[in-house]
Amino acid sequence: MPSEVDPPGEGDGSIAGIELVDMFSRCYETFITPACNQYPNETLIRHEYLGCSPLYPTIAISLCTLAAFCQQHHMCPHFSIQAQVKSLCHLHEVPYWPSLTTALSVAYDAYLEILEHVDQELKKALQQDKPNWRLLNECPACFYKLQDEPVLDFEWLVAIDGNNSLKHWDSSTYGVMPHEDTRTACLDLWIPTSDVDKYANDLDLGDELSDDWVDEPDTGPSICYRL
Repeated sequence: MPSEVDPPGEGDGSIAGIELVDMFSRCYETFITPACNQYPNETLIRHEYLGCSPLYPTIAISLCTLAAFCQQHHMCPHFSIQAQVKSLCHLHEVPYWPSLTTALSVAYDAYLEILEHVDQELKKALQQDKPNWRLLNECPACFYKLQDEPVLDFEWLVAIDGNNSLKHWDSSTYGVMPHEDTRTACLDLWIPTSDVDKYANDLDLGDELSDDWVDEPDTGPSICYRL
């Protein structure tokens, strides 16, 4: 951890008097920027901090704090950035600092972007970046084939719901003004709307009309015994 020094002032380093916010401490520090670093965050990331501005950061959040909030938000999506900032202010024994909410939000977005790029590079190195890789490898019992493996009548067991949970995202279902989410999901678990719309009019009714399914005759009311 950097040692506590006086508030911001003129220093000899390229990043002078930046405020560092950690989970249990706050302090000001000056960093010397190596000649090989073009941007301030290249220096800050070496010290396990991420600045809240790409060019002239005055506040930097520790990677430990960002990682902790990321896990807390995964476990409880209702736990907001504002709640995290209020917790930090309480731990630091200072009044609530509204501008830190904006700073943490900016740093957290950059943190998630970094994690996504790292994950993409790992997938490329492991050759897991193909569009159908997840489909071919998600369930080894279903998709891995052995030599001389007998052919099964049903190779896949698939369960599909009516997408009722996702319909709650569309507020127009309840007769109010819909609020569109223009963000793009990074995970390949989400299929883009444009890809789904390609098959909107491809329903083939031929097989449905020639279905040979026969309902069993009604044998009367059934009796259920409760044990």
